[in-house]
Amino acid sequence: MPTIIRRALTLAASTVAVTAMALAPSSPAMAIPACPVDSQCDYVYYATAERLHVVGGWTMFCDGGSDMWGTRSPYLSFHSIPCG
Repeated sequence: MPTIIRRALTLAASTVAVTAMALAPSSPAMAIPACPVDSQCDYVYYATAERLHVVGGWTMFCDGGSDMWGTRSPYLSFHSIPCG
């Protein structure tokens, strides 16, 4: 088979594969829990579902301020503490 035809078929197969991956259903995104009114909330982000390696965090303070560091990921834990 000539090289140009082989390249065209390879390109066509790659295009079909990429399109199929783009159209495949993905898992639903996990909603980030809302911080209750009059609470301090801590979000801790982990590298994997096993939650062994922390990669980031976000704290919403009682006075309305917040602090964020690191990176977000789909693997998180959430804790809230009532203010006052």
